[in-house]
Amino acid sequence: MNTHHPDIESMSSLLAQHLKPGMRVHLPGCSGQSTLFDKALQQAPDLASGITFCGVFIPGINTTDYAALHAQARMEVIFMQPAFRDSYAQEKVNYLPLPYSNTYHYYETGPSFDIAFIQVSPPNKLGYCSFGIAADFSPAAIRNARKIIAHINPTMPQTHGPAIHVDELSASLTAASDLLTVASSDTPDTLASIALQIAEHIDNGATLQLGLGKLQQAMLECLTQHRRLKIHAGMISDPVMTLVEHDALSQVGSAITTGVALGTQALYDFCAAEPNLRFAPVGFTHQAKILQQIDGLNCINSAIEVDLLGQANGETLDGRQVSGTGGLVDFGRGARLAKGGRFILATPATASNGKVSRIVPQLCQHTPVSVARQDIDWVVTEYGIADLRYLGVNQRAKALINIAAPQFRESLSRRWRDEMQQRL
Repeated sequence: MNTHHPDIESMSSLLAQHLKPGMRVHLPGCSGQSTLFDKALQQAPDLASGITFCGVFIPGINTTDYAALHAQARMEVIFMQPAFRDSYAQEKVNYLPLPYSNTYHYYETGPSFDIAFIQVSPPNKLGYCSFGIAADFSPAAIRNARKIIAHINPTMPQTHGPAIHVDELSASLTAASDLLTVASSDTPDTLASIALQIAEHIDNGATLQLGLGKLQQAMLECLTQHRRLKIHAGMISDPVMTLVEHDALSQVGSAITTGVALGTQALYDFCAAEPNLRFAPVGFTHQAKILQQIDGLNCINSAIEVDLLGQANGETLDGRQVSGTGGLVDFGRGARLAKGGRFILATPATASNGKVSRIVPQLCQHTPVSVARQDIDWVVTEYGIADLRYLGVNQRAKALINIAAPQFRESLSRRWRDEMQQRL
């Protein structure tokens, strides 16, 4: 039975006035995704006919397959995920293997958008609507769009960061709708062990960038006794609040700079109230010139596998594209340019309940190299830290074998000795 909802119907009506076949439309991803927009399209899928939907849709978070709404709908993405696989197989999804910095530049200067759709807060007294908890790519898209259509959501908080004046909007709809949230969960013991090792080498006063998901949670839980920390990241999650509660963050300037916040409603309330938190677009958070000026920048991210040459795959699993490079390369290279900076890849030593080693002899022939071997400083597993800086190729291989799971070390050593070394 079709259930009528006035806000959904109003959004459908608004979209019907502006969406036309052949258009290229930008949609916000991560926590900036408008659930009301999605419901309106799903209720009236014919509106998607001939539309190419472009956006940075995070795997496991933004799972709407817009290309599946209509036979003539298409998508353009920089992350692949299982939710898009059927449409990709039908050649309805264009996957661009771009890092965040290149994507921001592409949105800002590449093919223009007919419509940039955004989700923002209600206007303040001066008429400015905040991008709230998601300031990552929308500031670039609106500068390269013929029309800007806004879902003005009273649930979206005003935050310190980019905003847009209501006079710049081509059209808008004000309607309360739940923000996209992600619940907190327990930290796996393996990640907690990895995080504890890294935390022992983080100095007071350091600046941190942390990757998505449970690794960020594990790291932040280990840093509550540190002092004067700062965060410069693409995304923050709930454990950031714990650092504030334990006085672990700096009280000078903006202790936290981020593009998006993704977590519970409590985190979003915190973002609105915290004076030392600012939001910034990817053109700032991921820019090499900015990152290299941050002394003591520690960028800590994860990968699916690392080979004995020291290069990493963060995108494919069992030969299938399951993600993208995101900000991995941007932050890694920025950290290596910063005074006292480090680029750290943290990963459990095994997968599939210990049956598969994440330290491998060499990435498979058709596996993309997400991070080149010259870009990694440390690789960390629960078995230790491999500091690859300034090591020769044989030393690097031995260091990586030493942090592999014990049951795989002999076979890794044999493969390196019998096969890999001969290729040098």
